Amino acid sequence: MGAKVGHHIVIIEDLESFHISSLQRILKLSWCHRVADTEIRHRTSSKPLELILIQRQLRWIKHDGDADARRLNKLFESFNMTQHVNAPTHRCGHTLDVVLTFADHQLDDVRCDPAGLFSYHSLIICHIPVVVDMAPSATRLVRRWRRVNREKLGQALNDSALCQSVTTSGTDINELFSAYDNVLRDIADRFPPVQNCATLT
Repeated sequence: MGAKVGHHIVIIEDLESFHISSLQRILKLSWCHRVADTEIRHRTSSKPLELILIQRQLRWIKHDGDADARRLNKLFESFNMTQHVNAPTHRCGHTLDVVLTFADHQLDDVRCDPAGLFSYHSLIICHIPVVVDMAPSATRLVRRWRRVNREKLGQALNDSALCQSVTTSGTDINELFSAYDNVLRDIADRFPPVQNCATLT
């Protein structure tokens, strides 16, 4: 299956190259003019060949006697998809525009306005019922350290017990760790206070 699809892609690319070269000859352009393919299509009001082939396949999408239509409908069924447009969408009477959804998704009020008013194609209007689930949120505690005045923070550290002379003889190590923790917590609470911040989980 993969080799077959790859072979079709190569064929489409070759056909597209021939299509562009033909349009260049019509416009009397050569490779030295360095005109982009999109500009060539714009000047000739042409479409990419792959799009033209897809539109040809969609031409008789509701015609059960057409082999391309049967293959296309089987492709939709293989992906459990439903085509909701049941009327011609082109002024020549072909179905070139489709609305596809999965089979378990229902559409309301699918309407095709007449083609030819503003475009060769119909304006398709439909209502898709959508249920939006709000993402769960959580509250966490944050400190705005970037807004802290560094000079005042440094002065607070210099004035704290951490920068005072300490006699180590007879001092319990646990008391030193406790004093270190208490001083830093006190400074943290005074300069960047704790704030509640709601975040999406």
